Amino acid sequence: MTDPQVQTVYTVKHVALVLLAILGGAAVFSFVTPGTNDEGADSRAAVRSESTDASPRRPDAELLEAEGLGTATQETVKPPALAVKGKPPLQLPRTEAGRELGRLIRQLEDHDPVVREDAAWDLAHMGRKAAPALAALTKALADENGAVREWAAEALSQLGPAAAPAAPALGRLLGEKRPGAVESVTAALIGIGRAAVPVLQAALRDEEELRRSRAAGTLGRLGPRARAAVPALIAALDDEEFWVRCAAIEALGRIGPAAADALPRLEALARERHGHALRAVPKIRGTGR
Repeated sequence: MTDPQVQTVYTVKHVALVLLAILGGAAVFSFVTPGTNDEGADSRAAVRSESTDASPRRPDAELLEAEGLGTATQETVKPPALAVKGKPPLQLPRTEAGRELGRLIRQLEDHDPVVREDAAWDLAHMGRKAAPALAALTKALADENGAVREWAAEALSQLGPAAAPAAPALGRLLGEKRPGAVESVTAALIGIGRAAVPVLQAALRDEEELRRSRAAGTLGRLGPRARAAVPALIAALDDEEFWVRCAAIEALGRIGPAAADALPRLEALARERHGHALRAVPKIRGTGR
């Protein structure tokens, strides 16, 4: 082969390799001139073999997995490390559920209220699996959007006693105007149990009548678990609002024999034919249901 021919061949090889580097193709083209000893042929063949055996992951597949819409192996997806202000990063499990939970926690702080509401709704339907979202759900109780607050409270109601750190924030929502939100808040406080009693006792002294009456009603639904609130409920018998007094009497009756200290006041009311007192006194004496 003449010198011009050799130059032409190597020029073509050079152009092909440059194109390959730019396009990032899956195969490596080997231009071997007949009669020429190409020392790089073996190495390029090895690269070609590795390239055809491995099927590289598509970037869009990784994007889908990042949004919780795809499937990936543990080797290719790292568990998200989410941080709540003032808290250490939350390490979620290397599972599809963990990635979905992390996405929902992030969406609770989205600027779009619809996105926040959807995230709270999804968390409310995860049951106890939403426990790692406790801090984010507690923060969402102060959301400006009522639906977000409602579903955040509903999600917390699924956690039982584990939601105790959210009790103060839940107590602040006893004045909610949305019926669904009130039901969820009450359910969450009842699920928390004894740890919610101090919050409810404080609410008995609130300036707002609605919050006082709901606090008394929630203490009643706690039953004997609210025995520590008996002194506060006896004090509420002197509340200026009729419905607060009625709720306090009802709560004392539901607490039962542990509310014996309230009997003198309630018996006096029963003699006046006060309906709530007539029902409460037998329960406290242990003679009624």
